[in-house]
Amino acid sequence: MRQIKTFSISYEIEKKNHIGFIAYPTHITKPLPAIIVIHAFGGISNFERDKVIELAKEGFFSFALDLYENGKNAKSEEEAYKLMNNLLNNKNVLLNKINQSIEVLKEYRQVNLNQINALGFCFGGRCVLEYALSKNTLKNAISFHGEFPENISLDRVSTNVLVAHGYNDPLTQDNKLNSFLELLNMYNVNWELQLFGNTGHAFTNPKAQFPEKGMLYNPLATERAWTSMLDFIKKQDE
Repeated sequence: MRQIKTFSISYEIEKKNHIGFIAYPTHITKPLPAIIVIHAFGGISNFERDKVIELAKEGFFSFALDLYENGKNAKSEEEAYKLMNNLLNNKNVLLNKINQSIEVLKEYRQVNLNQINALGFCFGGRCVLEYALSKNTLKNAISFHGEFPENISLDRVSTNVLVAHGYNDPLTQDNKLNSFLELLNMYNVNWELQLFGNTGHAFTNPKAQFPEKGMLYNPLATERAWTSMLDFIKKQDE
């Protein structure tokens, strides 16, 4: 069993403090593939920290980003929406935060600079996709139940994209998923879709217990999505 090193990290972006979380296996013989994890709309929490540790056990140098500054975690749904929308309405600020966080990641000698991936949940999934379609920095971008960008800023997208989504997700109805996939095709993006039947939004989060809102934890879909992600990354490295 791999020994895992974990620690919180403070780093500055535009002179403002951010608090992330890092995990990686300690006994390594070569640089590791890296993966950034972007939190859901509530801010960085134990959910993301646990995912980072799981990824480290799979052999990744893993870094959970903080997009809200000082490790802030929203105290209410209203506050979470406000924090999220502040960034979604200021796309350049959002992309810069992700970009600067990746620069922090690159400072670690344990990281293989040619194998930087990103995984996001809900709001984080949207962020991962926005970044992947705006900058050719990532090897692979994986969105778990995230909303979809409506445009692509690049002439050519080199990042491989995996979308894991619930068919019954109420946040992406009205043909938004098909429109997004058509956009990826238009730009010849290498993409895959894992679409889970009878599955709503936030299906990877055990705290999602709101079926009346279309948000419900689905352990089977979670396991299948996680396995698909690991296989997807491995396949792109072959």
